[in-house]
Amino acid sequence: MVTGWVDEIESEVMQHLRGHEPVSLKALASAMKISETLALSYITILAREGKVTIGGLGVRDN
Repeated sequence: MVTGWVDEIESEVMQHLRGHEPVSLKALASAMKISETLALSYITILAREGKVTIGGLGVRDN
């Protein structure tokens, strides 16, 4: 495991968010070339740390 990789990814997420607020989960995942599930995981970690806020939740019909 590469030391500091989590900090590096968090930095990338934060950098993208700063330049594109507000941003959808889909747009963030696409910009970072990762799955929406992985993007949500990173956002959840950052939200728990108080570094980002999560808004715009709703029910999506499939």
